[in-house]
Amino acid sequence: MLKEYLTVGKTDSFEMIEKKSKFIATVAHTRSIDEVQQFIDSVKNRYPDATHHVYAYSTDEPSFLQKYSDDGEPSGTAGLPTMEAIKKNRLNNICIVVTRYYGGIPLGAKGLVRAYGKSAFKGVEKAGIVKMAPHIPVTFTLDYSHYGKVDNYVNVSGLTKEDVRFGAGVEMVLVLPEDQGDFVIAQIMDLTGGNAAVKKGSAEYRAMAIR
Repeated sequence: MLKEYLTVGKTDSFEMIEKKSKFIATVAHTRSIDEVQQFIDSVKNRYPDATHHVYAYSTDEPSFLQKYSDDGEPSGTAGLPTMEAIKKNRLNNICIVVTRYYGGIPLGAKGLVRAYGKSAFKGVEKAGIVKMAPHIPVTFTLDYSHYGKVDNYVNVSGLTKEDVRFGAGVEMVLVLPEDQGDFVIAQIMDLTGGNAAVKKGSAEYRAMAIR
C-alpha cells in the first residue's frame, strides 16, 4: 500500500561562497537506491574537478535507508549537517549532494558545519517541498442527463478532472486522493440515482504543493 511522504518538488541547486570556497547544493527527488546512485554520479560528472562531493539521502526502496558521506571532509562536518536538512524537514526519497570547490582558506570544523548545513537547507528551500500522496484514477460513465449535476459537483468540490469523453454516454475521469475515493464515488452515485458505471484504476503518487 502506498503511503504519503514529503520530498522536493523538482531537481534544483543553490550556490554560495564562503571564504572563497564555492558550495553547490544539488537536490533531487529520488525514488529508489538506484536513482540515488545515478543522481550522485550525475553530479560528480557535472563537476569533475570539485574538491568534495558530500551527500546525504533518504529512501524507502527497496527498504528504508538513510545514509550520508563526508567525502574526505573531517568526520561529522559535512555529511551530517547535510542530512539535517532532510531530517528536520521530515523528507524522504530525496538526495542532496553538496559539491565544494576549495578556495584556499580553511573554514575549521564549525565553519564547515555551517557552510554545508546552510547549502543543504537552501537547496531544499529552492527546490520546494511537496507532499507525495497516493491517488486513484476513477472513470465514471454517465448518462447525459446526469452530466451537468456531476460536473458542477466536481467543480465546486475542487476535484481533479483528468479527462472527459463524449460518446453514447459521458466518460469522466477523476484523479482522487486515495482516502477520499469511496466518499466521492458515493456522492456521484447519489447524484445519478445509482445510474453510473464506476471503474477504479491503480493507486499512483501525485505531488501536492505545500510550500
